[in-house]
Amino acid sequence: MASKSITIQSRDRTLLTDLLQTPLDAEQIRRLSQTYCNPFNDVELVRRRLRDAGFVVDHTYQTESAGQLKYYKLAREGYRLVCGQDKALPSQRYFNPVSPSLQRHTRRLADFLVKTREAGETT
Repeated sequence: MASKSITIQSRDRTLLTDLLQTPLDAEQIRRLSQTYCNPFNDVELVRRRLRDAGFVVDHTYQTESAGQLKYYKLAREGYRLVCGQDKALPSQRYFNPVSPSLQRHTRRLADFLVKTREAGETT
């Protein structure tokens, strides 16, 4: 169960829905939120709030060389919030950290999805 009670706004739900597709790092979240009707002004606050409430979990990329880059995935509670309480949870692997052998691919896929969304907003 969630450890803190927070009011989920529509943009929070949009971010959680985006995390259904792929894990995102902080910069990807910031850029993606610029396509929302009400972008996030403070991504760190949003991540911390959603993490503390139990909706997302963070992991560290092991394959990136520029410091400790964290990425965010849905936690079980976040999945239930987006998909509904009655929907069966995916396998445990869905919630586990991304395998080191797939991290580079996963990050590039997230970059592609963010750029695609950004391009759609500028047309």
